[in-house]
Amino acid sequence: MKKLFILCYLCMAGLLSNACHTLFVDDNPENTQLNNFDLVWSQTDEHYPYFQEKGVDWDAVRADYRPRVSNKTTSEELFGILAEMLGELRDGHVNLVSPFNISRYWDWYQDYPRNVNWNVVDSAYLRKDFIYTGGIKAQKVGNTAYLWFESFGVTLSETGMKYIINKFKDCKGFIIDLRANGGGLVSTIYQLGSYFVTEKTNVGCLRYKTGKGHNDFSDYYPEYFIPNDEGISFGKPVVILTGRQSYSAANIFPGLAKSLPDVTLMGETTGGGSASPLSIHLLNGWILRMSNFCMTDLNHRTFEFGVEPDLRVDFSSTLEKNGKDSLIEAAVRYLNQL
Repeated sequence: MKKLFILCYLCMAGLLSNACHTLFVDDNPENTQLNNFDLVWSQTDEHYPYFQEKGVDWDAVRADYRPRVSNKTTSEELFGILAEMLGELRDGHVNLVSPFNISRYWDWYQDYPRNVNWNVVDSAYLRKDFIYTGGIKAQKVGNTAYLWFESFGVTLSETGMKYIINKFKDCKGFIIDLRANGGGLVSTIYQLGSYFVTEKTNVGCLRYKTGKGHNDFSDYYPEYFIPNDEGISFGKPVVILTGRQSYSAANIFPGLAKSLPDVTLMGETTGGGSASPLSIHLLNGWILRMSNFCMTDLNHRTFEFGVEPDLRVDFSSTLEKNGKDSLIEAAVRYLNQL
C-alpha cells in the first residue's frame, strides 16, 4: 500500500526540536489530476494555520478552483491552477514544487519600494577591510559596530561572534542589518539571540496545529533566548535595521528581539513569515510546502504579517545619490546619543 508522508524538515528550537517526525496516512489513491488537486486542498485545509487571520474561506476557494480541473488537465495546467489557488493564502512560505517550476508568492516584498542599496553599503560602510566570519560582515562605523547579515542560512561561528563582540566592545552599540535577509535556519535565530541575554529570557510564544479543524491549536508555549555557553553578550544597545525583504527567520528574529530592553528596531515593517515550512509529497511526486505553526510576541500577536519597527526611518534616494544610507546614518546618530 502506498503511503502519503508529511515531513517537517525545518523545526523550531526547543519545543519542536523533539517533535519533528514523519506522519503516514494509510491510503492508496490513484495518481490522477483530480486526486492531486483534492490532496493539495485537503492537506492545506488540515495543516495551514492562518485561515482566520487572513480571512480566507477555503471552502469557497475549493468551489472556485476544482471545476477547472479534470483528469484530462495537463500537468502544466494543473500546476498553474494549484499555484493560483495557493496564492489566495498570500503566504511566501506556501510553495508548490514540481520538476519544471516552483510556485511562489512574492508580493510580500515586490509591492514595496526597496530600502537598501548594497553597493552603497559595501563601498561606504563595509569598505575593503571588513571582518567576514560565519556569514557576518562587520565593520566599525563612526563609534558603532555595523554587522551585515545577508542570510540566516548559515550556522553562526561561536568563535567569530566572540571575536566580533570583543573587537567592538568599546563602541557605543551594535547595528545589525537584516534588510536583505530572506531568512534561513530557525536555529540561527536562537544562536544569535544567545548573545543578547545574560539569563534565560522569555521573548515570545509559539503554538502549532493539533487537529484538522481550522481552530485546532495547542496552547501557547514560551520561547526563550538562552545565554551561550561562554556567557558572551553584546552588552551594549543594539539597533536592528529591517525592511520588507526581512522575511521568515529574519522576520521572526526581530519580532522576538523587540521584547528586549536594549534592542531598537529601526526602518520599515518586515516582510512577514512566522513559521518553518511543512513538506508534503503529492501522488505525482510534486511537493507542497506550507507554514505549520504560529510564532507570536509575548502578547500573542502574530508575526505573520510583519513586525513594525520601533522607529520608522525611510530610505532616502537623495542620500543614496551622495553615497550614504539613511538607515545606517540614523542608527549611528541614535546610538551615539544614548
